[in-house]
Amino acid sequence: MDVNEDGMLDIISGSYADDDLEEIAGTFQVLWGSGNGAFKPTERLKGDNGEPLVIDPGKAKDPDGFKICTRPTLIDWDGDGKLDIVSGNFEGTFALFKGKGKGVFESKSSWIRAEGKMLKLSEWNSDPVFADIDSDGDLDLLSGSDGGGVFWAENKTEDAKVTKFELSSFKTLIEPNGYFLLGKNDEAKPGLNTRIWVDDLNGDGKTDILLGDTVEFEWVKEGIDKEAYAAWEKEIDAFYESAPETDEELAALSKTQQEEFRRKQKELWEQEKLFIHTASSGHVWVYYGK
Repeated sequence: MDVNEDGMLDIISGSYADDDLEEIAGTFQVLWGSGNGAFKPTERLKGDNGEPLVIDPGKAKDPDGFKICTRPTLIDWDGDGKLDIVSGNFEGTFALFKGKGKGVFESKSSWIRAEGKMLKLSEWNSDPVFADIDSDGDLDLLSGSDGGGVFWAENKTEDAKVTKFELSSFKTLIEPNGYFLLGKNDEAKPGLNTRIWVDDLNGDGKTDILLGDTVEFEWVKEGIDKEAYAAWEKEIDAFYESAPETDEELAALSKTQQEEFRRKQKELWEQEKLFIHTASSGHVWVYYGK
């Protein structure tokens, strides 16, 4: 997208953290287009105060998660002809930086709201994309999440000719499958950490959804000692049956007990590598609009 209105396409990205900042906070990185498909070196996108843009967490008790920007999307949010930034974050909310034109944005962000309260996913890692998903003439907000699936905040504005957003709370557009392990021969399905894009991929005039994910594969290795594997399975099952289930329960143990728990856990994990093959991967799925 042409962020600074110089006639050349630019690339903008969020980040989880910035080594040059004392606190945990993601800055926005931009590669300004220089023509013929080339880009200038990456730099931080700055606000109108000359400082790098960072999401304002407000009065949040745990501000770090609100300041980690997972994905910025540019859109004219208020209909003034200038591009604004809508950013997702680790907490699953959506921050708005109003644009002043030519690639300059107000340094202080605000929260996007719906039905009188802060718009928020039930999962983490908001992933804002705008599209007219219900074909009523206005743009809606869609998002993936760390828990998978695709979620839709309907734009309920009555005048589709005016750029205006009156969002509803999130509805589930594509059900998340949750965390699962795939065996060597299992059929894959969309997993966690979904990131989406929308387009008319097949040219039929309907909006389609591209969905990227992560999945975990796990299967028993061939040629292993089956008796040793059965003994390991029995031992690890017994270990977790008696293990503390929460951080609070673990913290309630003595220091010696905590050290023994971590030692045994590490030992069992190391043994797992002898029997189980694990791998992480991801897919790109397409959902064609009807």
